[in-house]
Amino acid sequence: MKAKSKEIKDLLENEQFLNLKSLQEKVVEFNFPVEHNEYTINEAIVDLEYLRDFIIKSIDENILDTYSYQSRETLLGFLHKYQYN
Repeated sequence: MKAKSKEIKDLLENEQFLNLKSLQEKVVEFNFPVEHNEYTINEAIVDLEYLRDFIIKSIDENILDTYSYQSRETLLGFLHKYQYN
């Protein structure tokens, strides 16, 4: 596993990514709408969990390592942006 892929996996295994319930709680706390274009926050969280698991599996199977360093750096940047927003 390449170092950048490991960094992505470590971030995805971080508590914030494992506990998406906190995202649901923030939606309620800030009174955000729970549905947009017939797509609910619960569906979005399930999709995020699926995507996180998919990326971790692709790292474990060395699939992500076949992509360029820049592609993996871009993915990591998006994940960091999500983590801190």
